[in-house]
Amino acid sequence: MSHIKGLIINEPCISLVLNGQKIWEMRKTQTSIRGPIALIRKGSGLIVGVVDIVDCLPTLDESEYARHENSHHIPPSRQLRARLDGWSVPWVFTNVRQLLQPVPYRHPNGAVIWVNLQPAIADTISRQLGANAPSDWQEGPEAAQTPSCQPMDTASQSMRREEPKTTVISHPKPEPKTSPPPHASRPPERPSTTIFVFRPELAQAYGRPHRDGGFVVSAGSTAMRHGSPAVKRDLAERDSLVRNGILVPDSNPALFRFSRNHVFRSSSCAAGVIRDGNASGPSLWKDERTGKTLKDYEAA
Repeated sequence: MSHIKGLIINEPCISLVLNGQKIWEMRKTQTSIRGPIALIRKGSGLIVGVVDIVDCLPTLDESEYARHENSHHIPPSRQLRARLDGWSVPWVFTNVRQLLQPVPYRHPNGAVIWVNLQPAIADTISRQLGANAPSDWQEGPEAAQTPSCQPMDTASQSMRREEPKTTVISHPKPEPKTSPPPHASRPPERPSTTIFVFRPELAQAYGRPHRDGGFVVSAGSTAMRHGSPAVKRDLAERDSLVRNGILVPDSNPALFRFSRNHVFRSSSCAAGVIRDGNASGPSLWKDERTGKTLKDYEAA
């Protein structure tokens, strides 16, 4: 096997992909890649999942962009800028498989979209996924590729977009939402579908309210090993997370890294563990896109 392909996606988009909510990855160009690829969380040095690319759709216009928000999850406030910057080509994902233990890799200089991963990486991922492992990895640029998507007539485009591929994931899929007309007033986004970020000192963590209560922190998030406040919070819980391999040493000796998603009893408990000190979660967790705090969303 030659090098396999890994796609770099930033937060909060990659968490939405892993949760099965985002099935269209918006890019500037079409792709001829089809089949299973690895998912890389940007800036983390970690492979966090596997997904199949099953299609590439023609460029979306303004009305289509608004109508398919449930597929690409780019909020209305950012859609105009995204289109002007060229992020208008949907790559269609299906069969998302999240890794419980993210796999580290060496990031090559200059790689911003794709990374060619060693075959040993595919073996490591396949062993972890077991029966859900890809049977035929998408290989590097020297491998044969299927033809890129071609322009279609209007009727074909409509049919293709109205019946997107079904996403198969290993955990319950959120109930679909009905998109309002492009220019209609919209209610505030619910916290359960919003990704929040918390950055104490050198650490950077992403999380969201859990559907069954509590607060889930995403795999690949980092936490301070030693916080500055004199009064500590949840030392016993931090110790338990370390013992159970959920908090593992990061490449930066000042940090721990979450090896998998973890549900805390509250956002404050999560923030306290990440900061290694007292922390008010509702005020500290913020929507990276809007700057609104978790408290703002809970009030709404």
